Amino acid sequence: MEEDYSPIKRFIDSMSFKDSSEIWEYCTHHPHEFLNAILECQTLNVNPAAIHAYGANSEEEFMNDHKDFENWMSYDWVAFYLHEIEALFDNNLPFHREFQDTAVDGQEITIRNVTFFNKGYENNWSRVTSIIENVTDRKMMEAQLHQSQKMETLGQLTESLAHDVNNILAIISGQAEKLNSKDDENRQVIKEILEAVSAGSGLVKQLLSFSSKQQPESLVLDISDITENLIAMLDKTLPESITMETTIKPDLWLIETEPARLENIVLNLVLNSRDAMPGGGKIIIGLSNETISKSFVNHGRQIKTGDYVVISVIDTGVGMTSGQMRNALDPLHSTKSQQYSSGLGLSSVFQFASQNQGQVAIFSAPGSGTEVRLFIPKSSHDAGVLFEHYSEYLPQGKGETILLVEDERILARLIATMLDDLGYSILIARDGLEALDILSKTFSISLILTNMQLPGGLSGIEISKTAQSLHPDIKIQFMSGYTGDINLDRAEIEKCGPLLNKPFRKAELAQRVSRILHG
Repeated sequence: MEEDYSPIKRFIDSMSFKDSSEIWEYCTHHPHEFLNAILECQTLNVNPAAIHAYGANSEEEFMNDHKDFENWMSYDWVAFYLHEIEALFDNNLPFHREFQDTAVDGQEITIRNVTFFNKGYENNWSRVTSIIENVTDRKMMEAQLHQSQKMETLGQLTESLAHDVNNILAIISGQAEKLNSKDDENRQVIKEILEAVSAGSGLVKQLLSFSSKQQPESLVLDISDITENLIAMLDKTLPESITMETTIKPDLWLIETEPARLENIVLNLVLNSRDAMPGGGKIIIGLSNETISKSFVNHGRQIKTGDYVVISVIDTGVGMTSGQMRNALDPLHSTKSQQYSSGLGLSSVFQFASQNQGQVAIFSAPGSGTEVRLFIPKSSHDAGVLFEHYSEYLPQGKGETILLVEDERILARLIATMLDDLGYSILIARDGLEALDILSKTFSISLILTNMQLPGGLSGIEISKTAQSLHPDIKIQFMSGYTGDINLDRAEIEKCGPLLNKPFRKAELAQRVSRILHG
């Protein structure tokens, strides 16, 4: 693209500026004079590369799109042009920069621009060439790579703690259940301890999911089945200054996702909206089917074509700037003040969408509220069972012997006490070698309840394979706070035996063990 910058050169010469710093000083204090000089500049010709960069089909379409230059030119552009003029004045060329602009179809694009003088025109600036390249896709891939690297770092930090944290939560949960108080006040305390354990376990899962360190346990479900009770609960817990409405379209398509995480995502979105309205306002939760027939870009993220169930959360809060929206999905960045910052916010929504082959779009402006739209792909399968509920029923054992393999001393003693209370005979091993030694000497073991990760070099799966070669009728129940180091997904693990996630309740343990041994 070739332009005539001679009006700017005449303006600079008339002011007798000695160096570029004087240009900056004067133009920032007298921007209207500088802007008038810019408006006198002319585009002499546009090459095919520039036309293509803006998505135009012809030079005429390109020029028509830029003909309102005078109308949208404002003082905000002074600094933008001064960087380029400084380089031309100092002959510090070629001048490189990237900036956000709008294509002819209205899409936000990133332009990389290289500016230099045509040979022989250095004195009057009447021929200045700009090489223009649309680097939107490249910047999007760079941003996605950067995001992935940060997620990987976060995942590695969480991975190193997940197993130990879930063991600690299991101990807290088990000890709380042992209290078994008949006093109403103490019963409420125990209930709140167990709820806190459940919340802590959910947070560990959420952190692990950020970098795909733990695979989600997806089920085919009707989203309205799990959001109805959640929305009713949220409506009761929001402050009186915030009202909530719902717009749920009929005949929603089925989706395939992890129900508990989906509930947590909706909760996160509502909490974000609440925090954006400290003075009160309105939240609208919407559920609908939507077919995207033409992909589009939303703040650097491509929304692909396809059939989706869309969860939208709209608020009348303070809104976000374009810069805040670009950073909104960064787990290490917060759009909130410290006073209102809580949870993992929109970054958890983005990661949930990514792991479910979905998309996230954000629409907002300062003072105009925010709308977050979560696109979850329509499932091609039939609906399955949504949840595996555990009652407080405690089925009793019949004196069977269980080999418990757990390296955490306090947790091993706690689980052994639970099983003893249920009528089982317990043998305890601290690692794989000790477990195999017991197995070689004892032939009355009905079930091995083993941790997945153990010290000494043998995993729970390796113990189970050796055990079943010695005792073909022996049953296996795995348990784990984190299985990432095993390098197997849940389906592969459960080919060897069912998996019980820590922390677990006594009733859940009782029902699992009884089901394996008694059917």
